[in-house]
Amino acid sequence: MTLDLFSDIENEQSENRKKKIGQADIQYVQSASILTEAKGFMEAYDYTLNPYSGCSFGCNYCYAAFFARSSDERENWGNWLKVKENALQLLIKWRKKHSLTKQST
Repeated sequence: MTLDLFSDIENEQSENRKKKIGQADIQYVQSASILTEAKGFMEAYDYTLNPYSGCSFGCNYCYAAFFARSSDERENWGNWLKVKENALQLLIKWRKKHSLTKQST
């Protein structure tokens, strides 16, 4: 018998969602990925984990605003946050895929 710990996670999440955090509006999105192969100054690690994009603080000295995908997002830095609502499922999928790969080699 297989126990599915996450079968009702979507319903549970949608009932308890926040719409704002501080001044920032929260948007929930489906994402294709959550892990990114580490490069540059993060090279000592295998991956970086990105469960959301945006920011709820908007510090004027922050470098992260430059990574926003549009000029509108850069100009409104600190006023928006995109949460990858399928982050847990993506990690589980990635883990299963890489466990199988290691077993078959």
